[in-house]
Amino acid sequence: MRITGVELIPIRLPLVEPFIISYGTFPDVESVLVRLETDDGTTGWGEGTPDPHVTGETFGGVLETLRLLAPTLLGRDPLDRTALISDLDRRISGNPTAKAAIDIALHDLVGRATGLPVWALLGGRSRTHLTISRVVSMKTPSEMAADAVAHVGAGFNTVKLKIGDANDVALDIRRVAAVREAVGPDIAIKIDVNQGWRTPGIAIQGA
Repeated sequence: MRITGVELIPIRLPLVEPFIISYGTFPDVESVLVRLETDDGTTGWGEGTPDPHVTGETFGGVLETLRLLAPTLLGRDPLDRTALISDLDRRISGNPTAKAAIDIALHDLVGRATGLPVWALLGGRSRTHLTISRVVSMKTPSEMAADAVAHVGAGFNTVKLKIGDANDVALDIRRVAAVREAVGPDIAIKIDVNQGWRTPGIAIQGA
């Protein structure tokens, strides 16, 4: 089995409502899909969604990096994933989002070829279930409380609150308090400041 095709598909997905975090408001999500195909017709899909604040990569940069790396995959055995990823690293350093898209596509392709789920390819299942949290965008305390209640009503027992206002940590605290009061004591709450509390002093205030 050899990789015979690499297709790159840039997409922009409009969101039902803007996603609001400490460093911006996002009305849509930009990603690059990677589709691999082998000589026996097996395909594998991957996706890279860049965030300059996290890895330094941009949408355009990820797309160009993937165009540069794509020829390295042609003619290669997808089962030889470790060597393939090492060759990508030698071709260009860094760029984890672009390489992750290829890595995901390789795992998907190998899983389809072998009939195995990805958890089996990664060494086996270590648990029987996962807890999924529903993200709540950074809004006013009352709006976040209402959103959290709606998510709990939809069946989620964990909510993840986007906060991180470096100019008003007290407002962040009110956001969390409003959600806790609204959802009650039995719902798990996570918080994610997305680098918004920029100094140890601010973080201590929030804690």
